[in-house]
Amino acid sequence: MTRSWQDHEELMTTRSPLRPPCAHCSHRRPSRAVLQRRGSGCHSRRLSGSLSSPETYLKNVPSLVPFSMDRKTTPTLGARFFRTDAGGEPLRDWLKSLPVIDRKSIGEDIKTVQFGWPLGMPLVDHLESGIWEVRSRLGTRIARVLFALDGDTMVLLHGFIKKEQKTPKQELDLAKDRLKQLKRVK
Repeated sequence: MTRSWQDHEELMTTRSPLRPPCAHCSHRRPSRAVLQRRGSGCHSRRLSGSLSSPETYLKNVPSLVPFSMDRKTTPTLGARFFRTDAGGEPLRDWLKSLPVIDRKSIGEDIKTVQFGWPLGMPLVDHLESGIWEVRSRLGTRIARVLFALDGDTMVLLHGFIKKEQKTPKQELDLAKDRLKQLKRVK
């Protein structure tokens, strides 16, 4: 059965930054649930047998063998909150002031950076002088968490809800000040 481009795009509705690309079409592979629901298309035509497990899926699609199903148990980067001289953690306090769903979304994005570093756009962007940002979408809003690298640890410096297209200068300056404090303490 021949699939149209629209059908192919429908298969691609489930994307994950950690899911490997399809060797056939270079798109991100859909989840197992989408494959079971659709039953055909470029991501399921090479399958034989059931989709009972991801291991079975990979065994039946030899061109995807380079991707390992072993979960990475240790992150590439550690993460810690910036701590002021008084012992406060401003980013942690800001996160606690957000709704649970927003905290979860930001936390998942930070975790993705920890396990997938180095990453680039659209999740991570380098701003300037050692400051990076984790870019999170929160429904209709956009959140940013600014961080710096301290060896193999990401130090979460500052977070804010973005209201303008460009990162506000005062938010960036605050992150720079905290980075200076961090270097001074070292």
